[in-house]
Amino acid sequence: MMFRVWVAIALVCLPIGCGWGAEISLFDGETLFGWQATSDANWRVEQGEIRVDSGPAGWLMTTSEFADFELHIEFHAPVTTNSGVFVRTSLAPTDPTKDCYEVNIAPAENAFPMGSLVGRVKATAAEAGRNAPPAEAGSPASPASAGGDWHTFDITTQGSEIAVMLDSKRVASYTDPKPLRRGRIGLQFREGPVAFRNVRLRPLGLEPLLNGKDLAGWNTDRAGEGDFSVLPSGELQVKNGPGQLESTQSYGNFLLQLECQVNGDGLNSGVFFRCIPRDLMMGYESQIQNAYRNDDRAQPVDCGTGGFYRRHNARRIVADDLTWFTKT
Repeated sequence: MMFRVWVAIALVCLPIGCGWGAEISLFDGETLFGWQATSDANWRVEQGEIRVDSGPAGWLMTTSEFADFELHIEFHAPVTTNSGVFVRTSLAPTDPTKDCYEVNIAPAENAFPMGSLVGRVKATAAEAGRNAPPAEAGSPASPASAGGDWHTFDITTQGSEIAVMLDSKRVASYTDPKPLRRGRIGLQFREGPVAFRNVRLRPLGLEPLLNGKDLAGWNTDRAGEGDFSVLPSGELQVKNGPGQLESTQSYGNFLLQLECQVNGDGLNSGVFFRCIPRDLMMGYESQIQNAYRNDDRAQPVDCGTGGFYRRHNARRIVADDLTWFTKT
């Protein structure tokens, strides 16, 4: 197997430009896996979109928290809808000036029109997105948001800096003197129907754990039969086994991202974290095992890639052997 590995420590502000992560799809287009509703609003998935149009006000929140990132999201709503995209938010935000950042979806007459950071800064070109072209001809309209066009937010959070682009135009930027360091991402239902799709996140501030030359920063005391080496192309190659390679540095809260290629059919590997130092394979294991049963990717073999070994199986095998895949 071959690996490329990066990590970012949560709650630490890293300089701009010190490593961009691979993009993560936060919405699989079929289910609300990875999301948590805070009210009984009728959040649902239809035609590859997250839709809501009735019920009590509230949010659909990610179950994970994020610190520094670029977030891309597309939304579709009538011009009268009041909704929003929340970043670095608590599960139940009460004040957009204290416990979250709210990027508003709202009419032009709103005190903080579309693209504004509510309670913090008003969008400087709030109507830019309203003039965007309609959805592609022939594409099914969203019944939940008929009457509006599809628009995009690209939201960047890095340290104390927050920036918002609406339909590829920069409309708001803000420097928080008391920045929120991390939190969930939330979709709001408040007034009027709204639909969301293509929710993607790219973590920022990742630093390489592999230098691409040698095993500096790694301990081989427990390598056992494993053959760990860095190839001329810069990847970490693992052969034979069993055995483990352990980082010399310890981490508390972090975001770890790696690329992996399994050079065989149904081989078994894994990534351990929060391990007992210098012990053998003692910690949480994120499994690497791409095999599945009965030609059904929902039936993983031996926990399955992405599962937590002996704790929680992967719900679906999405990676393939002999092909690079990304794990976060």
